[in-house]
Amino acid sequence: MVELGGNPFVPHLFKLFDSSGDGSLSLEEFTQALEYFGQLDNEEEQYKFAFRIYDQDGDGFISSEELFNVLQTLMGAAVPDSQLEQVVYNTMSEFDRDGDNKLDMQEFKALLSRDDLANKFSMSM
Repeated sequence: MVELGGNPFVPHLFKLFDSSGDGSLSLEEFTQALEYFGQLDNEEEQYKFAFRIYDQDGDGFISSEELFNVLQTLMGAAVPDSQLEQVVYNTMSEFDRDGDNKLDMQEFKALLSRDDLANKFSMSM
């Protein structure tokens, strides 16, 4: 079972499942969330879920700003912003294959497929 207590992404996760946008989860929305989490044993679904977390505005892309925001949340004050900016720059330089300064799902999957990077971009639930 997924544990969300203390996770800084809880407000964003809540918004993902509050499809009515009324600030609360109906029984139907809650059931859909449980069903969704039950499917996360599939690697493809894990990629899609992680992408939805990083894609904070829901436009289907992860911008440099969104990547920075998520990394800042993951790292907290332990890593200075200047270092995070360098990580974002390096990540975009390596994985933004079409040069549009944002990551699509395929580019994000390529990033997470690298064993040396996957742990740095993961979050515990």
